[in-house]
Amino acid sequence: MKKYLLILMACFFASCSYLNNPETLLQDPHYAAYKDKSDALGHEYLQGKIAYPEYLERKKQLDDNYSQEVQDRNAKIAGEQ
Repeated sequence: MKKYLLILMACFFASCSYLNNPETLLQDPHYAAYKDKSDALGHEYLQGKIAYPEYLERKKQLDDNYSQEVQDRNAKIAGEQ
């Protein structure tokens, strides 16, 4: 009985360590790349390197590309391709 209790406690403490920092376990590489590009684009606009209309155009293109990647990935997961 003590052995099972010890194993149960070890599993509990091991699972708690993952709950404290879940972003290290699950990371979507497509979203991470999109977020980095989006942040870089926002910084360019805020630093005055690009005008607002250009920012909107590039942001829309980035969003459209990401949406297409997500649709393609979801179709592959669903077995439609």
